[in-house]
Amino acid sequence: MLDSTLGEPGIESLERKDLLQTKKVLRSFAEDWSGGENTAHPGVSPFFGRLDSLPPISTFIGTHDILLPGSRAFAAKLKAENGTIEPFEYERMIHDFALLPIPEAKHVMREIRSALGEKEADEKP
Repeated sequence: MLDSTLGEPGIESLERKDLLQTKKVLRSFAEDWSGGENTAHPGVSPFFGRLDSLPPISTFIGTHDILLPGSRAFAAKLKAENGTIEPFEYERMIHDFALLPIPEAKHVMREIRSALGEKEADEKP
């Protein structure tokens, strides 16, 4: 989670579409992760921290992922602070879709490897 406060508009409408994640569960994760710190603390929610020294970032998310509003807000803030971000959004995909046994997961894993500069297993060096 980039914003553990889960305050972005649009989360509730995506909660009905995301079959793997709910706001209640994410809130529980955020509270556990925070160790008692305010969930808006930059150490818990990178969205609220300084973004000016981050390296280029790639994000991979589905348009039915409950965390999509946070991902988009983070990308907008990073761009406003002259950061570099390449957001990859996948239509109708839910939270953690890349881990599911579906064709879209294979595609996104290729995209991730490409973003990391890795070659396909069957490619020759």
